Amino acid sequence: MAYSSSRGPARGAGPSRGSSRGGSGGGGNANNTIAYVVAIAVVGLIIGLVVMMSGKKEAPKPPPAPPPPAPTVPVKPAAPAPPPYPTVSAAKLEEGRKLAGSFDGTAATANKLYDESIRAKKDGDDALWQKKLKDARGLLEGIKDQWNEFIATLPSSKDYDEEAVARHYFEREGGKVTQLIKKLAAMKSDER
Repeated sequence: MAYSSSRGPARGAGPSRGSSRGGSGGGGNANNTIAYVVAIAVVGLIIGLVVMMSGKKEAPKPPPAPPPPAPTVPVKPAAPAPPPYPTVSAAKLEEGRKLAGSFDGTAATANKLYDESIRAKKDGDDALWQKKLKDARGLLEGIKDQWNEFIATLPSSKDYDEEAVARHYFEREGGKVTQLIKKLAAMKSDER
């Protein structure tokens, strides 16, 4: 049984009286339904696009962890200053410098004799080779002995011996003497 409505006849009973379209019969509800479906589809499409566009954004990285605190190293008290070297007088400093400078001529003569000894050895004159070698060695030994005697006159203390004082005050001069007598080891091994 059909219920009556104030709008007009029941569905399918014919055209409604208040319809301005006339003749289509009941299509008004269908048009609204299609519009709702299209609107929902468009809204869904927009939501889908927004989600796709923003979907794989990386989350902001957390700030890096602060570096671990440096291990606390116990502060050691500063080592006491080294004790002072014994004082060397200005006259003694000058004496050492003059002595080291005086060895140049003697060392040049010793090197000349050594070179002559090498030539005598190449020539096969063993007696001359050994004589020149012995003379050159004697000159260089004299330089070494004079320098060592000078070092023995330097002051010392409970903290520094004469050798340490010489290295401190006469580093350049001691290096020069070492260079002047460096052939001494070779001469000793060649001497018979």
